[in-house]
Amino acid sequence: MSRGHVSGNLQAGVQPLQAFPSGQSLTGYAEHVYEQPEGEPPVETNSIRYWRDWAGLRNGQLELRLNNQRAPRVHGLGWGLDPDAGVWRPLRVDATGALVVAGSGPTPEPGPPTSQLGGWWRADDILQAGGSTVFTWSDRSGNGVDLVPVPAVAQPTLSTNNPQFNNRKAVDFTGTQQLYRLNPPHWPTGAHAFTIYIVNDPTLSGTLHGMFGWGVDLVTNARACFCYYGPAPHVLGVDGYGNATRKYFASAAAQISSASSANNANMGAATILVDGAVGTLAAAGDAVQWAIPNPCPEVRLAGFAGAPYGFFVGKIAEILVYHKNHNASERSQTLAYLSARYGIPVV
Repeated sequence: MSRGHVSGNLQAGVQPLQAFPSGQSLTGYAEHVYEQPEGEPPVETNSIRYWRDWAGLRNGQLELRLNNQRAPRVHGLGWGLDPDAGVWRPLRVDATGALVVAGSGPTPEPGPPTSQLGGWWRADDILQAGGSTVFTWSDRSGNGVDLVPVPAVAQPTLSTNNPQFNNRKAVDFTGTQQLYRLNPPHWPTGAHAFTIYIVNDPTLSGTLHGMFGWGVDLVTNARACFCYYGPAPHVLGVDGYGNATRKYFASAAAQISSASSANNANMGAATILVDGAVGTLAAAGDAVQWAIPNPCPEVRLAGFAGAPYGFFVGKIAEILVYHKNHNASERSQTLAYLSARYGIPVV
């Protein structure tokens, strides 16, 4: 008997996966294993360890028996969304080798609300080696707000198997890295409402950690910011650049930080939550009216322009930004999704 094992990447159009929707692709990490007993046809298995690009597929493992007609056609795990019935079903391979969705399945995994979703970044979507530089963090909201390198500023790295995030991936900012997007479409500006959720594990040091912001850098009252401030005791605050209006004593633990306001032009009205709970108020400033331009000039992750100050230090696993002030039901749904995914308890 001979055995072999080959690893590589599945690309669009790989057979026998012709049952995928037209124009879609299957990319990810794959393994090809074959066995050939003496005097018999070889047994070949393609094991898909990770897939993406088709929103109807969950991450998982699926094994396809290709050319041994006596072997079972499917071995392993795999689920797909049946768009006609709107339910999750097991994946199988039919007699022609096509990957199809059939049978009955469980209740879909929880997901966040999608109404007025402006940007959504999840580190698990970044398909590259751990420790490598992140040059693009793709937006999964459908709005095309991909985060890319800031000129003349270092890029963060991808961190894998993070125990504080349920062993999932995170983007690691060690002190002088940023990502941004110029002219983001569908973005809350002016007096628009907003809601932000950031799954993060901060390293609190220094005086200012700009975690996420949008508007015009270095222009007073023309930028919304979600920041950590120091030195100790550190606080978590939401404000307009240069004018802190609401600060809560910060925690250094991995957390789901969120900020929500009915009026983007008045950060003094913002609600800040950590793991679903309002913290202890450390300071409250004036309710300054911000003048964020419309359209928004940029969004920036992990800092401000004008280095060397203002960088966020720590890891970020997921970010969601909405063009609305979440009500209790929407907030509960989003927190439940993030809590289940990252193993962070919420109240």
